[in-house]
Amino acid sequence: MVEGWKGIGEIVPRGYTRGRRHSRMGAPPSTWTACPLPATIASRIEPAHATVNEQPDTAEDHRPVVTHDDVVAGLKALGLPGVEVVVVHSSLSAFGWVAGGAQTVVAAVRSVVPTVIAPAFTYVARLPSPPEPHIPFNADTPATWKEFREALSRTPVHRADGPINRNMGAIAAAFAAEPDASRSPAPICGFSGVGPRAPEILAHGTADQPLAVLETAAEQGAWILLLGVGHWSNTTIHVAENHEHRGGYTRFARVADDPRGWTAVRNVGGTSSGFPAIEPHLTGMQRETTIGAARCLTVPAADTIRVARELIRRDPAALLTPEDRAPGGRASDAIAKRQAYLRSLPSTVQESD
Repeated sequence: MVEGWKGIGEIVPRGYTRGRRHSRMGAPPSTWTACPLPATIASRIEPAHATVNEQPDTAEDHRPVVTHDDVVAGLKALGLPGVEVVVVHSSLSAFGWVAGGAQTVVAAVRSVVPTVIAPAFTYVARLPSPPEPHIPFNADTPATWKEFREALSRTPVHRADGPINRNMGAIAAAFAAEPDASRSPAPICGFSGVGPRAPEILAHGTADQPLAVLETAAEQGAWILLLGVGHWSNTTIHVAENHEHRGGYTRFARVADDPRGWTAVRNVGGTSSGFPAIEPHLTGMQRETTIGAARCLTVPAADTIRVARELIRRDPAALLTPEDRAPGGRASDAIAKRQAYLRSLPSTVQESD
């Protein structure tokens, strides 16, 4: 995918965009024609980026139509009946043509798993970092106070029910548009959820610990469900990074409930381009099937966190691409933070959980 937001989580391989899989040349298949998203979903996507459903030109596109029953059958093949919570990352277009669009996938997932959590990141309220306080290893360049105040004056205030970023995809937007959907309170790095356990899980996603949503889900036995996307979209791996003092950046957002008009959002993830390297280490834990044209994976969230932590302990640059781990690369500050943490430990102290 064409790379997405570079300062916060879920960066994915070049040649793809979340929610829409492009060819390596960056263009969608020419046999697809565009139609507007349903209003209930379009309203949940940041206005500047409202996207489209992709429908096949039936005269040219011979791929089978994916139905609600097809999605349910695929989820059952993954062994999800009996699982109480899933964290979903998805690409609608990866399936091919889904009859009924994103709502079909949402309905199918909800018919199999009671509680569903999905990313609902929104960047319209994001601010540059202010010049003070200094935050080491933060993978950004702070603005001057003049630049920061100018940005503050023109940036919209964060709304808990505001539209999510288009990179989350049409399925994530459809989950956020469900009548019983709720959101985590953190600006920028938010999640939506539906089902009986969603409000309690989402309540953990504060501005200090936005990814606590994912850790809480893991503690409750959640499985990660990747529908047409790979582990580059697996935000739960950032939980492991934060535990191992690698990454955990601080970003800033304009808010209404702080007298300054802005707040810090801490422990946010960074690049995830290298996360697919975890897959061989999940052998025996990960399940796979195909739904339509989409490769679909599921793996226990707790196992994902445990394995990622083990890999990072063995190698501070684990699960990072060579470009990201290089000096000056996008993850160079994350590696430096991990190394500084290790130097701070007394020589007699061993790392522990």
